[in-house]
Amino acid sequence: MRAVVVAGPGRVDITDVEEPQPERGAVLTVTAAGVCAADRMIHDGSDPWDVRFPIVPGHEIVGQVSWIDDASSAQWGVRTGDRVAVEVKVPCGRCLACQADDTHLCQDGQHLGSDLPGAMAERIAIPPGSRVWRTDGIDDAAAGIIEPVACAVHAVRRLGPAAGDVVLVMGAGAIGSAAMAVAASRGAEVLALVRSQERAQLARDAGAHPIIAPGDGVVAAIRRAAGQVDGVIECTGVAALVPTALEVVRPGGRVVLYGVYRAPALLDLNLVAELKEIDVRGGHLAPHGAFGEAVRLLADGTVDGARLITHRHTLDDVLAALEPAVGPTRVKAVLEPNR
Repeated sequence: MRAVVVAGPGRVDITDVEEPQPERGAVLTVTAAGVCAADRMIHDGSDPWDVRFPIVPGHEIVGQVSWIDDASSAQWGVRTGDRVAVEVKVPCGRCLACQADDTHLCQDGQHLGSDLPGAMAERIAIPPGSRVWRTDGIDDAAAGIIEPVACAVHAVRRLGPAAGDVVLVMGAGAIGSAAMAVAASRGAEVLALVRSQERAQLARDAGAHPIIAPGDGVVAAIRRAAGQVDGVIECTGVAALVPTALEVVRPGGRVVLYGVYRAPALLDLNLVAELKEIDVRGGHLAPHGAFGEAVRLLADGTVDGARLITHRHTLDDVLAALEPAVGPTRVKAVLEPNR
């Protein structure tokens, strides 16, 4: 079968690889592999992980079950022909995180797309320890966005806004836009820091009030729009915006950092502790329950998945798919290996 193989930083090719033939678990015919900033970082060598090259990337996985063993079929509640989404982490099942059902935090597990072959291939093997979700009720145009929406659900859960809270979302990419819709559905008043009129419209469609401001006027623009901000979700991955999040959040407020940062940030720790007692939280992948909520929110239209997927590529067009998501109209790219 054909697959994208990254042999090392900057070394990507489309080549023939062996068909997956597991004894247990399942094999999917891949219908969509979302392209994440993490895939771009693996490609250009800026990732912070211990990637095992060569690797077939792609951890945002949707596909049709072409083979499954009986035990996995019973465990997952799926059968041949079902379309499913797959969680990124294959957990160990033994550690404290796994015992607490925080399998996304398992340190002894493996990641599809960086430790194990990912979805940028015509087919993918899903190990029996994985967790999969049926995607009933979600049309084909939206199914490729399930994993980022699950991440957005997790980010909003980490923030924990109450109805009426003012929430600022920094960034209107796939996760940021979905986080806006999720927070708005919970009754929050949502502001969105965006960089263009096109992204501003995306924020409005998600139920947010957009703020467009130059770098040196961001804090003033946010304060004019909101007065005070109860919580911030920073999901641009731009380290220079983290101090801004701390500056605009109210005393006793909460900031969630959900992104992969390419540079360190210089933070005023007195602002975090002595002056404002800010609760700063990280966000990593998406826990089990967030995937279930993501499927529901896409199925009922709370999150418009088809609106967020702006670019679709074949395997032969993988280099274009891996281009950074810059520009006002490029939000989410997906690879469709069997198209």
